[in-house]
Amino acid sequence: MSSPWDYALAVGPLGAYLWVLAVWQSDRRPTVVRGLTDFALLAFAVLGLLTFGPVGQLLAKAVFRSPDLLDRLAVGSAFGIVACLFSVRALNRLVAYQVDPGVLTRALDDVLSRSDLHFTKTLGGYENRDAGRGLRVEFTPRLRCAVIEAYGLDPAGLIRAIRPQLRTRLGGETCPPSPVAAPLYAASLFVMLLPLVASFFARPEARAALRGLLERLRGG
Repeated sequence: MSSPWDYALAVGPLGAYLWVLAVWQSDRRPTVVRGLTDFALLAFAVLGLLTFGPVGQLLAKAVFRSPDLLDRLAVGSAFGIVACLFSVRALNRLVAYQVDPGVLTRALDDVLSRSDLHFTKTLGGYENRDAGRGLRVEFTPRLRCAVIEAYGLDPAGLIRAIRPQLRTRLGGETCPPSPVAAPLYAASLFVMLLPLVASFFARPEARAALRGLLERLRGG
């Protein structure tokens, strides 16, 4: 496989992941996604780097000696199996993007007060001691992101119960533009284009073509 293709397959998924985050963060309304969806997107980005980056290349050569594309994909499948083992906990989560702590807290208060779940507010989220279940809420203010994780009795069922109501409630909220949206767009383009451009101009014929173009421009 040629070097540009290696670069594209290694960093392309990461660039796509950053672009999706940028789209979510550039929306004026909060976006609520399943924890499994969020984990799968991150795993997709990381697996590209691991499979077609330096780590995957070394591992494939150690196992297959002269690896081809199918051998590299086999290495990626092994990494994917490991990722699946870590994905189970993601079933118990929701991730909210482009949301302020106050907005999310009010939305959760409203959703839980209208349900028959009978949660009380705690320092780290919400809890129903009688039912042995609760919600942990962790904010990352700089990224305008929050993770809502259920614990205790049937955590995945609790997440399924509150997800549609929370999405509807936050759908009526608007937030100021996120300061991280533009850097995410820039990082996505940088990650996807810079390695390919560098690889292209590393070729002697490309450098010769560029020198010829510059000489014509100067002569003109």
